[in-house]
Amino acid sequence: MLRSVTWRAWCILLLAGLGACFTDQGDATTATDSATTSSGAASDTTVTASGASETTGSGGSSGSTGAATTGDATASTTATNATTTAATTTTATTTEDPLTPPTLCELELDAFTLEEPVALDELNTSERDSDPFFAGDGLTLYFATNLANGADVFTATRAGPGALFGSPQLADALGVNSPQDDTKVQLLDGGLTLLLSSARDGGEGGFDIWLGARADADAPFQELVNAGPSINSPDNEIDPHASADGLRLYFAGEYNGELTIYSSSRPDARSEFSPRALLPNIETGNFRSTHPIVSDDERVLIYTSARDGSDDLWLAHRDSVDDDFGPSAPLPVVNTEAFEGEAALSPDGCELIFASDRADPGANGWDLYYTRVIPR
Repeated sequence: MLRSVTWRAWCILLLAGLGACFTDQGDATTATDSATTSSGAASDTTVTASGASETTGSGGSSGSTGAATTGDATASTTATNATTTAATTTTATTTEDPLTPPTLCELELDAFTLEEPVALDELNTSERDSDPFFAGDGLTLYFATNLANGADVFTATRAGPGALFGSPQLADALGVNSPQDDTKVQLLDGGLTLLLSSARDGGEGGFDIWLGARADADAPFQELVNAGPSINSPDNEIDPHASADGLRLYFAGEYNGELTIYSSSRPDARSEFSPRALLPNIETGNFRSTHPIVSDDERVLIYTSARDGSDDLWLAHRDSVDDDFGPSAPLPVVNTEAFEGEAALSPDGCELIFASDRADPGANGWDLYYTRVIPR
């Protein structure tokens, strides 16, 4: 009886063990099929991405063939969609928007004109007033006035665009005035960088362009540095105007006894400017050209030129900074038979101040005038 029970127990244990073995073997087969299916899908994705014309599974048991084929199709579709998306993205990235036309005060150049100029009586003196420059937000103006000991830089402020300027004062806070003539000034980099036209000692000769830097916009410039022989010569270099980023410089320099417009560039603000070169398409004749200024995007150039016999204000434009300026045309409204030049453009491009020796009632011989850019 005991032997019979023992035999039965052994039989039960044996049958249970065999069942477990068969069960484990089935699980292992399923896992193998699953791995094979994943391998097939990965292989098919690679083939599809590389542009193969056929989809080929990497194998698997006969019981898992259907699953592998389904995975292959899904992977192929996913890879194709990804490739299409990538191509679409690439196309969108390489497509450039068409260039917008150059503007002044957000007006296209064929759609603007200027108001009739008015004298800035609050700034003008009985001496020569010239070389204006808008600083910062356009509420501070720097300009030059001839005094008994030569020209010095003055400054005046106003409450807002179009408002009257307050009484002018010597720009002692800049620290730029010297015993010699100091005229056109420009501030960059929030007032930390200075360009100046000056006849002070220590230059290359005559008027030179000088550079200054300071760490505090409220402190005077302690020491100015000559721009060097790549810019300056034994003759005169005047009217410096740099691009907003300080990497391109426009100025007037003497060449064969005539003042002409030059440009120079540098890769960064710490590097020296390249040797000067005549500005193409501007200096193409034997006439005097001075006082170049450019809009913030450098696509609009306003300058003074005697190409028609008397000094007037002219405008040229280009599509991008990599292009040469196109043909020039006189500014509307402001030019007369007298001298008009030395323009300054407000930061928003909507206001223009210039110098003129026109014989207006009350004029002092060489005064500053104000006008605004308006729709035509």
